[in-house]
Amino acid sequence: MSTNTVSAQAILEAMPGETPEELPALKKAGMKIVLGIGLFAAAALVPLVWTWIAHTPAALVVPAAESIGSQTASQTAQVVEMYRLASQAAAQQPLAWFEALFVKILYPLLTLVLGYVFGAAAKDSVS
Repeated sequence: MSTNTVSAQAILEAMPGETPEELPALKKAGMKIVLGIGLFAAAALVPLVWTWIAHTPAALVVPAAESIGSQTASQTAQVVEMYRLASQAAAQQPLAWFEALFVKILYPLLTLVLGYVFGAAAKDSVS
């Protein structure tokens, strides 16, 4: 099985009458801002995920019923409940950071920029 590489120029030449248009200055600037927001968001997401993974407790291993010995079912339920609480506590801070950064700042900023850039461009093309 062989693979053929086709250049972008060859693809453009194969489509007569359809040449790509250069973006206006407003859209170029908007797309650069959106790219910057996206790169910042990706870079900010890595420490959030790392913090969550680093603070999540190790997987809980509950012994089989035969090997429990003197451990009762209520003690096992208590251990499972403590594990659940520890897992929730580990996720609480990264989720708060995610909400503060992404939901309250980056998402509205992204929609603001995209709305302005493409809304202004659509308004210009209509009039």
